[in-house]
Amino acid sequence: MPFEPAVQLLEAFTGVRISKSAGRRLTEAAGARLVEQEEQRVIAMEAGEVEEPKEVAKRLVLSVDGAMVPLVGGEWAEVRTMVIGEASSADT
Repeated sequence: MPFEPAVQLLEAFTGVRISKSAGRRLTEAAGARLVEQEEQRVIAMEAGEVEEPKEVAKRLVLSVDGAMVPLVGGEWAEVRTMVIGEASSADT
């Protein structure tokens, strides 16, 4: 997806507004970090240092909330938080 529509979708879904150049910069930085992690994993696999994958969660819990917070200068802005966790058998 081109960066312009991507930053528009980001704003539509999250309310976060960034420029096209910031979207490009952040996306490329995240991609570079992912490549670095994948390369480290390959090195670890070749050295026999990788553990077997853990069992995949059968059920996840998602909680989203928002709150208005005061900013400098008397303005207010909404802060959104999200938590994702694995539900244990005691939670079902």
